[in-house]
Amino acid sequence: MNKVTQKHRFLYGFGYMGVLVSGIVFTTFVTYFYLQHIKLNPAWVGIGFGVVSVWEAIIAPFVGYISDRTRTRWGRRVPYVVVGIPLMAIFLWLVFNPAFDASQPTLALAWFMITLFILDSIFMTIDVNWQAVNAEMNVDLASRSQQGAIVGVLSMLGVAAASAAFLPLAEKLGWSTTVTLVAGFSTIVGYIGVLGLKENPSFSKPQALGLKDAVRFTLSYRPSLFFMGLAIIVKIAMFAITTMIPLFAVWVLTISEGQSGTLLLASSGGMLIFFPIASVLINKIGPKKALTIGFLEVAAVALILILRIYTFPLLVALFGLFAIGFSLMMLSLMIMLSDVIDADAVKVGQRREGIYNSAYALVQRLGAFLFSVSMGLALSAAGFQSELSAQNPSVLLTIKGLLAGVPLAVCLIGLFVIGKYPINDEQAKEIRSQAIKQREAFITSGELENLA
Repeated sequence: MNKVTQKHRFLYGFGYMGVLVSGIVFTTFVTYFYLQHIKLNPAWVGIGFGVVSVWEAIIAPFVGYISDRTRTRWGRRVPYVVVGIPLMAIFLWLVFNPAFDASQPTLALAWFMITLFILDSIFMTIDVNWQAVNAEMNVDLASRSQQGAIVGVLSMLGVAAASAAFLPLAEKLGWSTTVTLVAGFSTIVGYIGVLGLKENPSFSKPQALGLKDAVRFTLSYRPSLFFMGLAIIVKIAMFAITTMIPLFAVWVLTISEGQSGTLLLASSGGMLIFFPIASVLINKIGPKKALTIGFLEVAAVALILILRIYTFPLLVALFGLFAIGFSLMMLSLMIMLSDVIDADAVKVGQRREGIYNSAYALVQRLGAFLFSVSMGLALSAAGFQSELSAQNPSVLLTIKGLLAGVPLAVCLIGLFVIGKYPINDEQAKEIRSQAIKQREAFITSGELENLA
């Protein structure tokens, strides 16, 4: 029997937290580091990050496709995780320790793009395979909500600690030493978490689809397309806020890098409180309604933030309110992705967690691309210069617009898209029921094959 216990669910979430800490460090601080410390042109950084994101989006489907077709004695997903964790640590260090600076801008940009591309490819491979196991381990709404809450609380514990402590530690110990500590933490915790990855070998018994058919089924499936649209919207909203907080703190609020960690802690640390509440709420009203509430909440807070500059304590409270919407968004998407995978499996007759998690990774990178390019071009057009002691009013307005205006706009779009999402809560329940029967058939088939 492939029994999943609470211990497995805890280790699954604990290990994912370790991996995510490295992910949040490079996604949140890499553009700030190359703008503020390496002194690269913001347009170069934005376009460079965008080009990397587009290339990642192109290769993302291949990661899931290869994972779905992998057959080893250790499973389909675990080998990629085990190999990827130490490589992620190495390239995290290399990204933040460039061999070139602004005196050699072309070489510095090349270093930024190449190391970031390799790092994000490794992170995506680990992330896709780790999350692919979730739909195998948890098959009903209750277990998925519970797993989501465990992952959410543990992940946000790591994210909150990294967000709040990274810049103060970098100021005190230096960026290189701080990144080394993060890389070591992710490696140790990630390997412990591997013990919680409980694959079901029976799910790999059916012959996997060819690449052309796999991509065609995924892109032609209406719930899949709507889900990917919602995922892009959530990514842009959250990425805009977390990426712009350091620039907002240093240039608009004129506070230190270390103090900006307080705002990051408020937005991510608050999710520690709200994830368990979000799990209970989603279990009662379903992920579709919960995501709608999340969009409304983030849009409302962003609108309040646009209206004026508040005192620092009030800003901490406002950024803490983002945590409510973030919790609902992240947990709802996690459950909706499992529902889409189940619906596809019922339709196609195969479990394709890998390619769907790759599609999720693809649209997340497209969201990062859209915002990064827009950010770089907007800051450059406004006249941003990192070597100045103060930025002009146009730059300050641009930073504020990127921080709050972008999330407001995309959340309003999200409200329209979620209204058209084709799987309602009753349909989702029926799909989960059919998927459980299909899972039992896979297990029975696997057991009979083993007996033979």
